[in-house]
Amino acid sequence: EERYRILSSLTSDLVYKLRVGPDESLVVEWISGALEKITGYTVDEVRFVELSRIVHADDLPLVQKGIATLLNGSASSIEYRIKNKSGEIRWLSDHNQPIYDPVEKRVTHILGGMLDITERKLNESRLRAQKEFLHVVIESLTHPFYVINTSDFTVTMANAAARTKDKKLIRTCYELTHNSDRPCCENGESCPMEQIKKTKTATIVEHIHYTSKQEPRIVEVHGYPILDQNGEVTQMIEYVLDITDRKHSEKLLKQREFELNESQRLSEIGSWDWNAETDTIFWSDTYYRVFGFDPTKPTPNYLEHLKVYTAESAAILDAGVKKAMELGEAYEFELELAKPTTKTRWISAHGEPVWNEKGEICGLRGTAQNITPRKLAERELSLLTFAINHVVEEVYLMDDSGHFQYANEGAATALGYNREELLKMNVLDVDPTFSPEKWQEHWQYLKEQGALTFETLHQSATGHTYPVEVNANAIEYDNRTYNLVLSRDISERKKSDEALLKLSHAVEQSPVTVFITDIKGRIEYVNPEFTRVTGYTAKEALGNTPNILKSGEMPASTYAELWETISVGQTWRGEFRNRKKNGDLYWEKTTISPIIDENGKTTHFVAIKEDITERRSLEEQFRQSQKMEAIGQLAGGVAHDFNNMLSVIMGHTELALMDLDVNPTINSHLQEILGASERSAKLTRQLLAFARKQTAVPQFLDLNETLTGMVGMLKHLIGESIELNWVPGKGAYLVNMDPSQIDQILANLSVNARDAISGIGKLTIGTSAATFDNAYAETHPGYLAGNFVCLSVSDNGCGMSHLVLNKLFEPFFTTKEKGKGTGLGLATVYGIVKQNNGFIQVVSEPGVGSTFKIYLPQHKGKVDPLGTPNALFGQKAHGHETILVVEDELSLLNITQMTLTKYGYNLVVASSPGEAIRRALDFPGTLDLLITDLIMPEMNGKELYEQLTTHFPGLKCLYMSGYSGEVFSNQGILEKGINFIQKPFARDALVEKVRHILDMD
Repeated sequence: EERYRILSSLTSDLVYKLRVGPDESLVVEWISGALEKITGYTVDEVRFVELSRIVHADDLPLVQKGIATLLNGSASSIEYRIKNKSGEIRWLSDHNQPIYDPVEKRVTHILGGMLDITERKLNESRLRAQKEFLHVVIESLTHPFYVINTSDFTVTMANAAARTKDKKLIRTCYELTHNSDRPCCENGESCPMEQIKKTKTATIVEHIHYTSKQEPRIVEVHGYPILDQNGEVTQMIEYVLDITDRKHSEKLLKQREFELNESQRLSEIGSWDWNAETDTIFWSDTYYRVFGFDPTKPTPNYLEHLKVYTAESAAILDAGVKKAMELGEAYEFELELAKPTTKTRWISAHGEPVWNEKGEICGLRGTAQNITPRKLAERELSLLTFAINHVVEEVYLMDDSGHFQYANEGAATALGYNREELLKMNVLDVDPTFSPEKWQEHWQYLKEQGALTFETLHQSATGHTYPVEVNANAIEYDNRTYNLVLSRDISERKKSDEALLKLSHAVEQSPVTVFITDIKGRIEYVNPEFTRVTGYTAKEALGNTPNILKSGEMPASTYAELWETISVGQTWRGEFRNRKKNGDLYWEKTTISPIIDENGKTTHFVAIKEDITERRSLEEQFRQSQKMEAIGQLAGGVAHDFNNMLSVIMGHTELALMDLDVNPTINSHLQEILGASERSAKLTRQLLAFARKQTAVPQFLDLNETLTGMVGMLKHLIGESIELNWVPGKGAYLVNMDPSQIDQILANLSVNARDAISGIGKLTIGTSAATFDNAYAETHPGYLAGNFVCLSVSDNGCGMSHLVLNKLFEPFFTTKEKGKGTGLGLATVYGIVKQNNGFIQVVSEPGVGSTFKIYLPQHKGKVDPLGTPNALFGQKAHGHETILVVEDELSLLNITQMTLTKYGYNLVVASSPGEAIRRALDFPGTLDLLITDLIMPEMNGKELYEQLTTHFPGLKCLYMSGYSGEVFSNQGILEKGINFIQKPFARDALVEKVRHILDMD
């Protein structure tokens, strides 16, 4: 006990020992010195203080209960309040142990110790208050709050927001937040607790929690570790914020920011913020794009930024900025960049001041928008307005009633009103063709069609009307339909159209061929005459080149010269021999000129072509005629004298042969002279025949009968190796011509056919009737209109080329070897046919053969009887009549006199017409016959005969001539009833002719 006392004196705690009386009264046996410190009472004072004065009234039952417990032998530990001597309440923690006396069989003492726990109680009270406050706070939180054991994921604490409806607390976090039966880490998901266990530091993570309805919510988990004495995480405080709405808002915000940025990008509005104090500028991404700056590079300061504008715009902006900084006024300008980007040239700059907390202007903020499209549009609109106002066309905008809403200067000028006057007018005021009813019909039709083009009339302020072309367009604007009209005065165009129409009709109806090609020669237009001439339709010609007309008979140099000429912009003129679609050849006179545009570039070629086939034919005929005329003049001039000489030669030769005593050798020579003379006479006759100056005595002949009589002779002429086919036409083919000329035609053609056939061949002679009207003759060069008998001669010989055909009828032209032809055969045929008003057509192809078709005028009537030979034909006809012979060629006069005298006739001779008249008048007897030359000085033979018949009415006449001229004939065809003998003539021919005439009635 003494040691106990010593120990108790060393502690600040109150230690005491009480004695328990038999009446359970308590008496202090000793107490430690801490009594006064705790209660304020000394040991002596406390002995006499009642328990109720020290123990707090509220705690007295507790103390009394503790005493009772001790008296019953059990220890007691209680905490209660006391009131110390000064009245201050103190808390004590009282621990007592009863001491039981076995002798007395009761508790006789109580040992106890008291600890002043006032500070602790105060701390506990504060802690409890804090805990209660914290609890209230945690409970009042709208967000879940947990304390979770890290070992088993059980939740040891959860606020109301975290508790479920069943109020069950002991649940796992994954049950509460995931409605799952396993931790989220075992499901392959991230777990905040696992992260805290690893890092042992507070963390904030986003996680997915699920509601009881399995609705996912995005949460922000704030986790805090609770460590044990070993530094291990045993628990985790988890505070959960449902950020689903925030996330949604953030998403919406991002979307809004994106949309804002996009709207800025699309509208090209960039924002900026300038801190004047630091001279730094913030630009949005769009601002960079607007100005074409690189956002990765430092943003330029204010002065550097001014350099992006033109000097004028920079001055305007700088003045606005200074005014805003000084006066606090916002500004808005349209500025031009000094170096426009690919998209930006003009911007709209807006700025307003920014104030700091002191109310001072510390900077500016604003926007910059790319207005280049608008400025360009405004400029374009301005330019368009300017252009519309200055075009010569009339431009109107009118409403559905026809009232003008707009009219340009062109309209005002054309109509003679000012624009203000026009805006008070109606379309009916300027278009006399419109009535109110017609306007409404027009308006409805325009709205249905959308656009119309038509011609009408406009009337000016002076009353003058003029034609216009109107382009009307129905346009929608501000929910209304308007009529936008472009009208142009077409007075000049009308005139031009009329002129062009006339030109078009002229080209379409032109008698010459017109076609147009591109620069490569492809045909783009042909007129109807082209089709008529060539046979090619426009459809066939278009897209082709003029090569389709090539005949192959023009030299390549002609085409080369053509292209060289037109390629340098010059006009080429020349003539072509071309081929029609049907293969016929024709000549055309061609003029080809380039069509040059306003830039001097050749775009097309135009060809004007005239079919000159007939003209060429006529020219050829004319040239042939000239040749014939020249030869005729030559033949006529020469034949008279030449035939006179031949007549003398032949006469003397024949007189010499009449002498029976002539030496045989001389006789042979004389026969050769006579033969040569006859051949010469024949040659002269051929020349005269070609020149159509051969004197012919025509008869009405049936050509079939005449030719039938010649077939046998022709077979001997052409030889046995050539088959002769005679194919006469049915019926009588009556012609009026000299039979000897038919002999000449057929003989010449047959001989030519024979010479053209090498070896065995065929010659076909036929006749037929043919009729050609004027239309056919006009379109077929060389043909004549009328009824004709056609004599055709065809062979299958070597044929002729085109070059040969061109010269076929020229005199002295021959393809035969030298000495085998005079070149007068076909010329003679041509002359005879023309002399008898006919024409010839020749078709020939090399290697195939030739066909000559001779068309002679067909006549109606009876065939003349063939002349009957004189009874003295072939005999020596003598006579005693008196004959007057007139011949200006004395040698011929003499030989004629000698010949007729030898046959018994009485001769009166004269060398001129005058002499003849004198001798006749002086002749005492009767003159029976006049033999006279036709062509003589003083007068011709016909005139002489006419004078003599006045004195000798019964006088008969025989004309003789080597060339008749036009005295009795038309182109050498003698009139009916004329007696004529061609020089040179044989003796027998003369005496037989004389006897025949004298014997005629």
